[in-house]
Amino acid sequence: ENAAVGAVAVKEILCRNEMELSRALYEAELLKNLTSRGTARLPAFIATETASLDSEICRLRLVMSRIDGDPLDKFLQEHGARLQADSSSSSSALARQVRDAFRYAHSL
Repeated sequence: ENAAVGAVAVKEILCRNEMELSRALYEAELLKNLTSRGTARLPAFIATETASLDSEICRLRLVMSRIDGDPLDKFLQEHGARLQADSSSSSSALARQVRDAFRYAHSL
C-alpha cells in the first residue's frame, strides 16, 4: 500500500518475444496517458519495471492504483458466456461490441 495513492495493484506480464514486450509497454503507456487525463473508473498509473529473466524472456511489472471490483479477466470469464447468449437477442449488436471491446482490452 502506498500512503499517497492507497492500495496498489501490480500486474506482472511475462514476455516471450519482442511483440509481447511491445504490447505490454503499450498497455503501460496507454494507462499512463489515460491517467494524465483523469479518466474516471480506471486505475491510476504509478510505475513500470522491466527485467530480463533469461535470454528470451523478460518481465514487465505495471504498478497502478487498486480500484474496487473484479479483475477484468475474472469479469470476462464470468460474464462472457452470458454476453454470448445475449447475442441472439435484440441487443446482440451491443453485446458483441462490449464483448469485442473486453477481448481487445484483455489482449493488451
